[in-house]
Order: sequence, then structure tokens, then C-alpha cells
Amino acid sequence: MATDRDIKLSRLFFGKDDAESDFAAGGLLRRGFLETAAYEAALTGRKMLVIGRKGSGKSAICVMLHSAPDLPKKTYVVTPDKISADELLRFELPGIPSPLAKELVWRYVLAVQVAKSIVSHASEEHQNGGTPSSVAALRKFLLDNQEGLEDPRLHEKFWIIIKRLKSSISLDAFGVKVAVDAQYPSEGIRASSELDVLEKKVVQAMKDLRCEEGHKSILILVDKLEDVWSNDRNSDAMVVGLLDAAKHISSVFSAVNCVVFLRTDIYDFLQSAEQDKFHSDEIHINWTAERLVKLASLRACASLGLEGSDTEVWHSLFPSRFSGKPIDEYLTSLTLMRPRDMIQLCNVCRDTAVKNGHDAVWDSDIKEASVQFSNWKQADLVREYVVNYPFLLDLFVLFQNSGYLVTRRVLEGRVASLREALASRYPGSAEILTVSGILDILYAVGFLGVRRNGNVSYVYDDANQIEPYENEFLIHPCFRSALRSTSAMDLRTYEPVVARERVSSRRVERGKAPPVRGSRAYYFIREMATWGERIRLLVTRSDFPKEVGDEIKQNLELYENDIHVMLGGENINASNVVSLMNQSRDFFVGLAGRLEESDLVSGRHERELVNTLFDAARSIEEIGSSLLYA
Repeated sequence: MATDRDIKLSRLFFGKDDAESDFAAGGLLRRGFLETAAYEAALTGRKMLVIGRKGSGKSAICVMLHSAPDLPKKTYVVTPDKISADELLRFELPGIPSPLAKELVWRYVLAVQVAKSIVSHASEEHQNGGTPSSVAALRKFLLDNQEGLEDPRLHEKFWIIIKRLKSSISLDAFGVKVAVDAQYPSEGIRASSELDVLEKKVVQAMKDLRCEEGHKSILILVDKLEDVWSNDRNSDAMVVGLLDAAKHISSVFSAVNCVVFLRTDIYDFLQSAEQDKFHSDEIHINWTAERLVKLASLRACASLGLEGSDTEVWHSLFPSRFSGKPIDEYLTSLTLMRPRDMIQLCNVCRDTAVKNGHDAVWDSDIKEASVQFSNWKQADLVREYVVNYPFLLDLFVLFQNSGYLVTRRVLEGRVASLREALASRYPGSAEILTVSGILDILYAVGFLGVRRNGNVSYVYDDANQIEPYENEFLIHPCFRSALRSTSAMDLRTYEPVVARERVSSRRVERGKAPPVRGSRAYYFIREMATWGERIRLLVTRSDFPKEVGDEIKQNLELYENDIHVMLGGENINASNVVSLMNQSRDFFVGLAGRLEESDLVSGRHERELVNTLFDAARSIEEIGSSLLYA
């Protein structure tokens, strides 16, 4: 019979990867949505530009604003369709600049959306009082221009709208023939004049309905711009045109707010001298570890049919600690501080436990799930930035099968060996594929962190660029397993002898290995203990990065444990002594070599440590050999 824990684990769920699926049946967005400052700013119209990375919750905010039934605003979502991407990016009109031409597209789209909302509102709420002639004219305009009335949402393909702007908008419904008869200096000025007429007629219809206060609930949300983004000047013009149109519509229609959801990298790439005019309208989505844990708790409770966001609900099914950290700290450390990362990681831990037949998430499940999650995140990062940085996958070669901590000098050597190949493969990016350029890119996308003021900062902690004097960089924890870079300096770890060699002890008892005379073996082990104490002291005095110092000390603990057990009189036999000698010698030589290669030996204590490691290895080899072969 299944236990309560079995039932809970089978029902535990943290949600789906994308907002649309998560809102649908079976998803958790309805019950597990955590309101943020960005959500409030968009809802109130206080900000018109919501900026965040992929997976940070932009679309979740958009879906909740659009679909939640109890919101005081009528909301409409506008998304450019992929099939029209080329037409939209290449759209030009003679006589006006490219950004202005693209602004006209967006002005038309947004004005038509407002017009459809007004006509729909009039048919629903003003039937008894009669329809003002201005609203009737607006309805006829929509019909004349094949803008469907059966659905108040925008549903035209953008290429159709562009075709309409290139020819002429029909203004017959307003008794205006200027689009056909007037001789304008250019097509661009003609289209702009037509839009001025449309917008004035929309304003008039809103006034004639005499419910302008009620229409302040109209909220237009523009999302999914990354689907038509190509990282070129036309893309820049398309986004700048949208932002200008959104500001324009909000100012022309006092009852309407327009909110644009934009990915961080797209906003950062805008090559517009006027980008600073949007700063007061923007809000960035930022998450903290505490908020991610709260989100996971809220979703876990929702999946189990419970109210609130009690962390104990899912903590009871996870180990309290993993890899020396509290479970919350470990899980959030693997994320790029984005909800999607947290949701995916918690789900894969749960799914792995179920697959392995466990009634709760074990340490082994988390270890297995973390590797799978790391592979996902590496692939996701490449996909996220494939347009902006098509060479990103090639840069990972610089960090594979090595320590996750790297200095600038070491990276310079690695980049030098690949620069020619990278420049040949990506000639258009050759100028930025320098050490400084690569560091800036990898920090901006979240792949690398930098040590600042004694702490490691990632882009979500500190968005400032890498400075020339900053020297130590760390691969983000979520990418380390995928790159097989799980050691701070790719250190050959010390493998314990005593725990591993219990079988060897029995072999010695059967006479298959010669015994070692106790007093000389004891002397040899005491000598090894002395070397261990000297090395530990020098590590403590040395000015190594914390990650490196901790890793060395962890290995020294294993070494010292072997010695402690043997000095207690246990497991002193020829096989174990040989293993101890070989393990410690190789560990000390390997550690000294790695330190020299890492560019971390900069002070007197660090140099003394390297020399002592080589001395210890030689002494152990000499004394051990004389002991064994005497």
C-alpha cells in the first residue's frame, strides 16, 4: 500500500517550462503565480517596458494580465507572427527613415486594436442608448479594411498589414478621400497622414461614448518580439519603432496603456542614440534566491492542493542539505536566478527520484538530476543567444575538462590557440573575439562570474562589465557538470587508502603481500603526517581564492584521515603503505603542477607551498622506497 509520502511525491509538481502551457489545464501558473514589481508596474501602466532574460517570467506576467478573469482591465496581446518576420524587418516607405516606417506599422496595429476594443465595448454596453455615429464609422472602417469584428483581438498577419500600408488605408468610412486623391510628397508622409486621421477618429469615438473613465482599463501587451529579431539594424529599427509607437499611443489615447515585453539582450543591442529616452519607462525583472524558493514553495503547495507557500511541504521530500549546503542554497546556486531554471531543476530532481523508485528525493537523485540539468542549461544558453552570438558553443571549448576557476593570463593562452580558427569561422565577429570581448560576452550571458571585492559576482548580482584589472573568473555552477569542470583547478583528487583497501588488508593476512616491520612503518607514516601539517599551514597562509583553498583542504583531510587511522595501529601493511605513498606523492606533485599552471602562485607563501609540495613528494618517494626495499 502506498504511503502518504509516496502519494505526495507522485503529486508533487513545480509547473511547466513555458507560461502558455503552465496557464493551461494541468499547469500551475493560475495558482502558483508570484506577483512581482514588474507585474504591478505593467498592471498599473506605471511602466511601458518590461525587460528580462529568457525564462525570467516576462511571458508569465503577460499571460496573467491577459487571462486572469478578475483584473479590472481589458487586456489584449499583440505578437508579431514569424511568417511575417522578413516583411516586417525589411519594411520601408519612401520619404521617411526606416525606424519611422516601422513605427507606422506598430501605430496602425495598436490603433486598430483600440478601435476593435471600442466597437466591441459599444456593442456590449451601449445597445440601449444607441451607437454614436463616430463609433458606427469606426466599425465601418474596420470592415472596409478587412479587420474582423467577430473577435476583438488582433488576428491579422503582419504581412497583410504591411501590404495595406504600402497601398493605402481606406478612410471612406470617415468621409475622407485624401489617401487616394491628395498628392503627397512621399508614400511615407501619405501613410503617416492616414494614421493621424484614424487616431483622431478613435479619440472622437471614445469621447462620444462618454465612458472614457471606463476605457482606462484597456491594456495592450506586446510580447514575443524575439521571434522576429535578427540582431541587425532592421531589427533595431523595428524595436525602436515599436517603443516609439507604444509611447505615442499611450499619449494620444489617455484611456489606453501599452506595455512591451522585451528580452534583456535585445534591449542591450539596440543601436539607437535615443535609447536613453525609454529609461524612465523601463523596469527590469530581477529575482533573488529567496524569491525563487518562495515561488517553488507556492507551486509545490498548489500542486498538492494546499494553500500558501509553506517550504516544509516540499522540503520534507528533499534532503535538508546537499554538497555541504542547505538544499535551498544548493538549488538556487545552480540557477541563473530565473523562475524557469528553478522550476526545471526541482522537477528533474523529483522525476529522477520517481524513476529510481524512491519515495523521496535522495542525494543520489539530486546528483544525477544536476548533471542532466547542467546539460540542458548549456544547450539552452546556446539556443538563447544563437542570433546574437553564433560562436558561443565554440567558446565553451576554452573551458572544457579544466578547472572552473580561470585567470585572465591562462585564458589569454587558451584564446591565442583558438583565435585564428574562430576568426576564420566567424569573420564578422573577429573584432570582438579577443580576451576582453569574450569575457564581456560570457559574463553578460551568465556563463562566467568574476571575483570582486573578495566575492564572486554574476551578471544578476552586478550588471557592470568586466574591468581590465579583474583577474579571476569562475564558470557558473549550472554549467560545470556539462563541461566536466567540477574542480576549481582540475585537481587530481586524493583517493582514501584505508576505506578503499579493506580487501587488501585481508590479502595481507593470507600472506600474499610481505608485512612491514612496525617501527619503520610507523616512522614513515609519522614523517608523512609532518608533511601534511606543513602543507596545511602554508595553504592557510596563502592568498588563494576560497574555492581553491577549500578544495585543497578537503583533499588534505582525506590524506590526514588515512594517516590518523594508520597511526592508530590499523591497516599498517605493505599494500596500504605502498598505496599511501603513491597516492600522496601523485597528489602533491599534481597539486604543485596545477598551482603553477593556474597563475595563482603570486606571493611568498604560495611559492613556498609549491616548493614544499615538490619536497614532500621527493621525501616520501625516497623514504618509502628505502623502507620497502631495505
